[in-house]
Amino acid sequence: MNERSSADRSVGNHGRRRVTILGAAVAFALALATHYEVLTYWFTGPDTLTLIETSRITDSPSAIDTLTKPLMHGTNFVALTGKFYRPIASLSYAVEYWVWGLDPFGYHLTDLLLHAVAAALVVVLLVEQWGRSGASGRPGSATSRAWTVGLLAAALAGGLFATHPLTAEVVPVPARRHDVLATVFVLASLWTLGRGLNESRPGSKLRYLALSLGAYALGLGSKEVAVVLPFLAVTWTALDTYGWSGRVARTVRETVLVGIGYAVVSLGYLGLRVSLLGGIGGYVGPFGGVKDASIQLIVSQYLLSLLYPVDVLGFGEAVTYVPTTIYVVGAVWAGLGLLALVAADGLRPFLRGTIGCLGVFYTAWLLVPLPLIVRVGEYSPWTGYIALVPVAALGALITAAAAGGLYRALTELASDGEDRYRGRTGSIGILRAGLSVGGNLTALALAAALACSLVAGSPLVQPYDGWEHAGNVTEEALVEAEREAQSLPPKALLKVEGLPNVVTLGPPTAEPRVKSLRYFWAHTVRSWLRLRNPDSAVSTFTHGLTVPVGDGSVDVRVRIRPRQNAPTVMRFRYESETASNQNRHTTTLGVNTSISASTAVERPEPTVIADHRACIHPLAP
Repeated sequence: MNERSSADRSVGNHGRRRVTILGAAVAFALALATHYEVLTYWFTGPDTLTLIETSRITDSPSAIDTLTKPLMHGTNFVALTGKFYRPIASLSYAVEYWVWGLDPFGYHLTDLLLHAVAAALVVVLLVEQWGRSGASGRPGSATSRAWTVGLLAAALAGGLFATHPLTAEVVPVPARRHDVLATVFVLASLWTLGRGLNESRPGSKLRYLALSLGAYALGLGSKEVAVVLPFLAVTWTALDTYGWSGRVARTVRETVLVGIGYAVVSLGYLGLRVSLLGGIGGYVGPFGGVKDASIQLIVSQYLLSLLYPVDVLGFGEAVTYVPTTIYVVGAVWAGLGLLALVAADGLRPFLRGTIGCLGVFYTAWLLVPLPLIVRVGEYSPWTGYIALVPVAALGALITAAAAGGLYRALTELASDGEDRYRGRTGSIGILRAGLSVGGNLTALALAAALACSLVAGSPLVQPYDGWEHAGNVTEEALVEAEREAQSLPPKALLKVEGLPNVVTLGPPTAEPRVKSLRYFWAHTVRSWLRLRNPDSAVSTFTHGLTVPVGDGSVDVRVRIRPRQNAPTVMRFRYESETASNQNRHTTTLGVNTSISASTAVERPEPTVIADHRACIHPLAP
């Protein structure tokens, strides 16, 4: 046991820590550079203002409510969509409102920093895991060369995570912060667990395990998707322990002990959740009920959003959800697995090697969220944020393994060729080395294609200005609505008409675009009016058809029409700025010309009458 402690305190560890911090800082900075423009956006996402409104802490009762009530308590979301207990996420909005009020800069700054922290933790976690040396010795005793390869792979993974196109669905929207928070705590929990497994002293081991369990509890309080952590924790414990010890009995003992700790936290959280929500919670009602998308469709959407979110190669209609995606990904992954097994000379050496151990772990991580998503019955792109970690890690692992394998194969090929030239038998060695060269070249090409396609379609390179446009439209609409609503009684009931269409894109498009764009809904109007006027108790519901607003700049018009013994109508209308300018010009010339105040409704989408339309919501499975 002292070997683990002495290895951890080796002379080179101080320098390694500094280099690791530098690699994490690079990933952190890259994440900031990718999404810094969100700091100029207005409030984005239809649920953001409602989350702020319902999470405010103004006195002791409201503080207790924020920590004990369901998400967005006090709205019809609880009855019509679902019951979720996320006190950590709610507390983040409460703190921000206390610090920033209704300045969107502060909320976007928090989201940006959280994403950057997640990118840095990807680097730190992968370096920590790579520090184990598999069957060659105790964890933490990796050679300088192996550790350098691990650091480079970790830096590549952090960069891919920071810039992935799917982050454009999450980072710009404060209401989707829950996924980022949960991912941060999952990464922190796994990192502290890894540190604990590398400790020899029982006291240090228990302290790290306690920190890991604490991070897990915070993750559960951020979003339910953190429930995947116990599976990941026991998987890594088993792989790590078996990798360096090679003993099944010890592996089982360590894994069971770690699993008990996570089980205790999980049961405690479940008991608290049931007591506060009156049940296990989840999606309910007409908007939150389980959808009916097929499993094949959900799996295909999930894989495409992670591996090929932008059609940079111009496949067009050849890229379909079902069943092509599943077949292609499955075949490629099976081929890579076979290549790795052959290179390792069997399953046992593969599992005891660092690359094999990490490959199995991150493959399990990629697959484990799927049952939760399938249970909901549909896939929303932002729910794939936590799966960006294994995608980035696997891309880096394949690159490192293929490059190393190619170098060894070329070296062996050159050596066997020289032996053959000197009259020694080298045919089998040459054949094996040749096959290894071909396989590793193929794997390296696939990894390079994945990395290049993700970077080419990333927010670091592409504009992804959909959320900026949505924020501008929402700001103009809500400011105008506030002005028009000043004469309304405090408890007015508003029937909101003319809400913008949602934008949900299908298979990868050649043009990098946000695929889950949302503007504002009726409850957004309600929350804004209540936040701006503390005496307001206005209520809203949606009526009629939603309206496409286009991608260009628009002028928003709001008309309020009071009615006797009936809800007041609030109607939103949208006019492109070009049409608006033409309208003003023809008016000055005295021409009797009218231009429609709303854009053409080519394919209107029916909207359900409800106080809280939120069937598409930043809520995890």
